[in-house]
Amino acid sequence: MDRQAALSILELPADATTAQIEQRFELLVRRYRHATDPKTLAEMHASTQAYEFLKAASRPVPVLKPSSQKMIFGKTRADWANRWHYDKWIWLGIVAVVAFVAYLGWTMITNRPADFKVVVIGDFMLKDQDVWTDDVSVAFQQSVIKVLAPAHPDVDEVDFEWMPISFNKNGTIAPTQDAATQQNMLIKVVARLGADDLDVLIFDEGAYTSYASQATFVDLTPLLIQLKAALPTAQFAKIKPLQTVPAGESGVVSGLDITELTGIETFGLASESTILTIGPRCQQPELAIEWLYGWLSSSTN
Repeated sequence: MDRQAALSILELPADATTAQIEQRFELLVRRYRHATDPKTLAEMHASTQAYEFLKAASRPVPVLKPSSQKMIFGKTRADWANRWHYDKWIWLGIVAVVAFVAYLGWTMITNRPADFKVVVIGDFMLKDQDVWTDDVSVAFQQSVIKVLAPAHPDVDEVDFEWMPISFNKNGTIAPTQDAATQQNMLIKVVARLGADDLDVLIFDEGAYTSYASQATFVDLTPLLIQLKAALPTAQFAKIKPLQTVPAGESGVVSGLDITELTGIETFGLASESTILTIGPRCQQPELAIEWLYGWLSSSTN
């Protein structure tokens, strides 16, 4: 089929414009739309083919640049451009997923766990209004590194966490205005005690009573012996060994009550009671004892 033949089928002159072709075809469509007889349907089919031919012929032929035909990985540059136009969001999604997986992998490789972990649990508060939470964290980190670094230079990453939870002295949970936050904290403590190799845990009386009856803390007898040899008698007398353990287990020194010392104030915290323990899953109890000894032996009262 050529242009002249197509125009003849549509009953249009040779110089018919695009607008005339469109108008003629619309007229034929309205004319034939209810037809059912074979002759009329054949005429409509021929008219549609003629219209499609003329419509396609009126489109400008794209001029391809030579560079668009350059082969890249088995496809022309034009093919790649076309694929990018229609599939770019899919490709961008794939790139985003790959980047995220790479980030997770890099984080796992480079994120070195802390060399020493200290957790404070209970009804502790900042010593005064000039002390900030970050100050407390920095004070603990500096103390650990100062005591341990001379003999253990590889200890340079200290993890400190403060979990403010209110307990009654008998170990039961005390009422609080923010019950949801306290419940989340309780869940977090259980998770860390059960799965994390915490080195030193610092409790108030209620928190110690609660958790010492559930978890087996490291025996602090070796630390107590060292402190007795190093501290003046009056100062050593202020340290109270505690032996609360889970039911059915033999008694050990599971905690040291240092409330009468000013040790915890050194770090910018205050509490009605302060009890030291070593975590039940601690992998380096000798380091924990070494730091506690360095800290307590430097206390001034």
